[in-house]
Amino acid sequence: MFYQFTVDDPEHAQTWTGEFSMTRHNGPIYEYACHEGNYSLANILRNGQAEAARRAATPATSQVNGG
Repeated sequence: MFYQFTVDDPEHAQTWTGEFSMTRHNGPIYEYACHEGNYSLANILRNGQAEAARRAATPATSQVNGG
């Protein structure tokens, strides 16, 4: 199926159009859901922030390869 839409809204400077193709799959259908109730998400984000802070605090070093 090909889906195409046009947005004509005075909030935008001009009318714009989007489109995408949808492909049929014969396998099982899985629910597309957000992360509500995903209690591990907070830990995943916290770990990512800690890793970014650790990298920012570590001085950059350059490695030279070859000889």
